[in-house]
Amino acid sequence: MSTEFDTDTALSPAGDGHFTGDVTDRWMIGGGPNGGYIAAFLMRGLVAITPQPDPLSMTTHYVGRPEVGPCDVEVAITHATRSHAFMRASLSQQGSVRAHAIAVFGKRRPEQLVDIALSSPAATPPGTGARVREVPLGETVPLMSFLERFEYRQESDVDLFAVSDRPAEVGGWTRLVDRDLDDVALPLFCDCWPPPMFVRHGPGVSPTIELTVHFRQTPEPGWNWCAFASRVLSGGYVEEEGQVWSESGTLIAQSRQLARFTLAPPTAP
Repeated sequence: MSTEFDTDTALSPAGDGHFTGDVTDRWMIGGGPNGGYIAAFLMRGLVAITPQPDPLSMTTHYVGRPEVGPCDVEVAITHATRSHAFMRASLSQQGSVRAHAIAVFGKRRPEQLVDIALSSPAATPPGTGARVREVPLGETVPLMSFLERFEYRQESDVDLFAVSDRPAEVGGWTRLVDRDLDDVALPLFCDCWPPPMFVRHGPGVSPTIELTVHFRQTPEPGWNWCAFASRVLSGGYVEEEGQVWSESGTLIAQSRQLARFTLAPPTAP
């Protein structure tokens, strides 16, 4: 049975590395399609043509505002060796490129040396914890249909959209409502929680400019603990570092993004 995510990122081959698809309104965040959702279209196209089995790294630049409606995805191999495929992808709408990416595919080698100076930040058993409070909808806060596609559980019942002096950190157990995580959905998971700076300054608008994902291990079924933190907000831009961990404590992915940051205007009395 097809899931919402699979339906909403489906691509039809159009020949010579070209595909067609449709950006839907089920993944809206802050008035436009979520950046991780757009990157998933590009990853799906890359997976379709790669000669190597595993994505290792993907960097997506958002050069135009995506819209709900038809899209064209173009993918190509720019260079290939025995061990790696260096690739590119772009998503266009109405003849204008809205996002483009570069990626590297290879083969993970589980028999090789492992030295990870990190451990899972999961604070509760898988799938347990407080539900994330949704931002109240109003004239200044666009509809966020994206949040309806996920289940979220955080350690404590804190309001992620209220001004506080807490560190700019968010995260918890995360899963799509109707499917498990895989490589195509990993860019989506690396952009699936409210921006950490909302914790300190309240809700705003924070469109992604650039998103890099490092794919560390093959995703596992079940819940994933996603953790995101920001340390620098300056000049109207904020960085966000992310980690995705499986229920078994395996580090599945690391991410880093640069986003524009603007506070929402005060609500009229």
